[in-house]
Amino acid sequence: MSAALRAPSLLAMLRGSAELHPATVAVKDANRQLTYAELLDEAHRLAAYLVELGVRPGTPVASCLPRGVAAVVTHVAVLTAGAVHVPVAPTHPDALLRQLLNGVKARYLVVERERDAVGDARQVILDDPAIRRSSPDEAWSEPPMDALACVIHTSGSTGRPKPVALSHGAVANSTYARLHRYGEGIGEFAFVSPMTFDISLAGIWWTFATGGTLRMLAPDTAGLLGEFADALSAGATTHTLLTASLYRAVLSSVDKPAPGLRQVVVCGEPCPAELVDEHYRRMPNVELTNEYGPTEAAVWCAGATLHPGEDVVIGTPVLNTDVLVLDGDLRVLPPGEFGELCIGGANLAEGYVGLPELTRTVFVPHPADPSRRIYRTGDVGRWRPDGQLEIRGRLDEQVKVNGHRVEPGGVAAVLRGASDIRDAAVVKRSDRLVAYITAESGDMSQTEALYAALRQHANQLLPEYERPATYVLVPSLPLTANGKVDHAALPEPPVTRPELSTAYAAPALSDEHRVAAIFAELLGVQPIGLHDDFVELGGDSLLAARAAHRIGDEFGVHAPIRIVFEQPTVAHLAAWLATAPARSRPATASSPQEAPAGRLPLTEMQSAVWAHDQASGWNVVAGPDFTLSATYRINGTLDVTALGDAVDELVSRHEALRTSLQLRPGEQCQLIGQPSTGLLRTAGPRTRLADLFRAEPLELASGRVFAADLISFSDVEHQLSLRVQHMIADDWSLHLIERELSQLYAGMLAGRAPGLDAAPSYRAAISQAAPAPSAADLTYWAEKCRGARPVELVPNERLRRSKEPHRVRVNSVVVPATGFLRLVQANRVTLHTGLYAMIHALVAADTGAQEVLLNTVNAARRSAELERTVGVFVDTVLVRQRVLPNLSFIDSLRLAADELNTTYWHADATMPALCAELPDLLAVAAKSQPVVFETLAPVAGLQLKGCSIQRSDPYHVDYDGLPYRLPVGLNMIARQEGTMLRLAAFHDTAFLPAKYVDGMLHRMREIVLAYDQHGDHPMDRLVPADTWVREL
Repeated sequence: MSAALRAPSLLAMLRGSAELHPATVAVKDANRQLTYAELLDEAHRLAAYLVELGVRPGTPVASCLPRGVAAVVTHVAVLTAGAVHVPVAPTHPDALLRQLLNGVKARYLVVERERDAVGDARQVILDDPAIRRSSPDEAWSEPPMDALACVIHTSGSTGRPKPVALSHGAVANSTYARLHRYGEGIGEFAFVSPMTFDISLAGIWWTFATGGTLRMLAPDTAGLLGEFADALSAGATTHTLLTASLYRAVLSSVDKPAPGLRQVVVCGEPCPAELVDEHYRRMPNVELTNEYGPTEAAVWCAGATLHPGEDVVIGTPVLNTDVLVLDGDLRVLPPGEFGELCIGGANLAEGYVGLPELTRTVFVPHPADPSRRIYRTGDVGRWRPDGQLEIRGRLDEQVKVNGHRVEPGGVAAVLRGASDIRDAAVVKRSDRLVAYITAESGDMSQTEALYAALRQHANQLLPEYERPATYVLVPSLPLTANGKVDHAALPEPPVTRPELSTAYAAPALSDEHRVAAIFAELLGVQPIGLHDDFVELGGDSLLAARAAHRIGDEFGVHAPIRIVFEQPTVAHLAAWLATAPARSRPATASSPQEAPAGRLPLTEMQSAVWAHDQASGWNVVAGPDFTLSATYRINGTLDVTALGDAVDELVSRHEALRTSLQLRPGEQCQLIGQPSTGLLRTAGPRTRLADLFRAEPLELASGRVFAADLISFSDVEHQLSLRVQHMIADDWSLHLIERELSQLYAGMLAGRAPGLDAAPSYRAAISQAAPAPSAADLTYWAEKCRGARPVELVPNERLRRSKEPHRVRVNSVVVPATGFLRLVQANRVTLHTGLYAMIHALVAADTGAQEVLLNTVNAARRSAELERTVGVFVDTVLVRQRVLPNLSFIDSLRLAADELNTTYWHADATMPALCAELPDLLAVAAKSQPVVFETLAPVAGLQLKGCSIQRSDPYHVDYDGLPYRLPVGLNMIARQEGTMLRLAAFHDTAFLPAKYVDGMLHRMREIVLAYDQHGDHPMDRLVPADTWVREL
């Protein structure tokens, strides 16, 4: 166990975040949201009301609430009052609910609306006006760390759920261990677990401890799956935590991750290696973490970051926690030997409420220190030679069903209590529970009536996840020689259609047969009737998600995850398919055997760049220096052959990386070449990158538009360079190249396919006609350019007199930006908006202009296919904004956001297409000086197994790669690098002197540092104007 670090209390962590971020949204659902200040206000009012009712420290207070804001407020309120929170599910049948409340002696039950048959518990209804009248100003004392915080129920072997008692100290340490292990705070946490599941504690307190936003997804299963898929794909989600089963059901609906998604944590059950591979195929830059730990260890006790192609392990113990591997006599086993995993330390539960004998059985003295306790998990595992923990099965019959711990013997015990049931055995088959039963009467003819009675019995007494999907009546249960049920001898459940509430009607139409076949394959039932309900056939939420994916693939339509719940029969789904939206299918790259097609035109952006290059006299875009590049210092064992194969496969996949461009006056076109091999060029330690660049420069005309060069200094020290000609790739493309090269290398090492979909066709992408401007867009841009003066930072007369040659200079500064980035985020705007607000203010101050017109880069890809395509698919956009004095930074952000949002809303058509329709816009654009601002995506870089890599690019001072030349005036760039912000400038020294540009970077740095917390100071008074421009 690591050296003890004392965790702060849960409520102290929450109040600390509330003091730092009172206006930040703490929790939200589809109906409402609360800031940290509002959360504490509501929770304190409810806590005060509970105390008025008689709740005292240690009093069990149950809540029966769906996933949502109210459930979180109640949880915080109960803990604030010093009471013990006992969440129970609104879907529990009345008999089970009464059993749970009586088992923990809960005399208070918080509900949204009054509920019948809850026994003696007093119901606290959340919309009671008396709660709102309670004072939030009570001076609440901190509950002791050894006081109970909550009780979480898990499955029991007798059929009675086990109430696990967790102290404040256990949950606090579990939370603090996350801060210690992961470091990075939560931006927005997508909360998907039931409120009764122990991982709900992780989501709530990890988020609150770091000042993030807890997004509570829909309480119903159908809504949850759809919302969760959307949250992973778009929006502000940065983190989530869920079972592997649920993640597997939703992941196939995610084509790309949300832009800020940083970490997905799976837990609660074994994580399949296939899920790891699928995760990184779809989200190569999002960390996948595997956490292990039972409820008895306050959610988790170990964790590991998973990687594709590697063993799935549970990692290393978390802060203040022991994980021991013991034999049957509770003696420590050496590394490599399998034994029972036992847990000790600060996360440990107090035991089971009302079950002292069971508590003594599994919470036993520590073998090294009898004054401490350990929990016997029943899981079998070992310490691996690499210091990681590995788990392999269980000592008992406990199983996991969709992430829930289930004791099949407990389910069987409940079934034995049904009428006419002599005996029962429950087993897990294909992720579902199957119950084998024998009848007291011995009658084997009335099966359907018996099954119906059993389903009703189970529905009244068992949680949903413990209810068998299939019942099989057998004459007797087979026994082993020792007299135990012989599970191996139990027959496979029948595939015949069970007796349902609807009569069988055969599918008739082709679509009906195809949907029925999908149902039959997933459910293992034949035949499927036209009006048979998917859930009644034995389907659950995860099978419904898989069915939606299968239907989408089979019919080529967009099938949302919830569709099988909304249209649960073959007939309904077949009718829905008649009007279902078609799924856009990416064009795939031609096979290597196909001959390349003929000449292809340049894209609008390529033509515009070429024309500007010629008109400005730069004449660089066709040369070897108009290049995007990065270098990588690699330490570790690198498989050079595998890297070379990965480079060859990368170029084979992406047509753009083997495309030549012919750029001659009156004739510009591009041709896609054939794939080739041996593209990775290797050299020894005495070689310099500059020598390799000079020996084989990039050349547009010949199709050598991509190069990979590797210098090996030793077996474990290397330097790699990647170069790509900027006329066929943009910044997004370089990130795509890095991501796919990482995946391809991992696949080559493992001797398997990397799991990448075929790359979309570059030929198809550049041949596709750009969208024509709409009438609304033309109206907007006509008004936008009315009376506008072209962008002019430097008087044109001075530029005409200048005789200096064009020369590109790069400079950058790195600024601590935690507070600035938080301020930008708190005002719900982007970093791009923050950059625009700064540039706008500085240009206005320096020129004295009443309005400022600037160019920005719209780098957003217009389709999912383009996001996976190497190419130049950016566009420039003009932004125009009046100068208003004495604006605070926050007000400047809001005005900048309004301008950018409106501009991008009307930027579906490209700027060249708009200029072709609007002569006034063309005149403004053509006469404007090239003053541009853009925001680059954070860099993920290369990830090569077994290697540490240091990436460098032209923005770094120590960059030793290819100098960057482009026909530029002034390009101001921002890129977030962790909690730092890199501000960079590319400029032509004939356009602006280095002193002025460096001064602009310095002033931007001062703005970022000044607005690290508060944005209410006027920005135009913060830094002095540089009047160099006005004095020309």
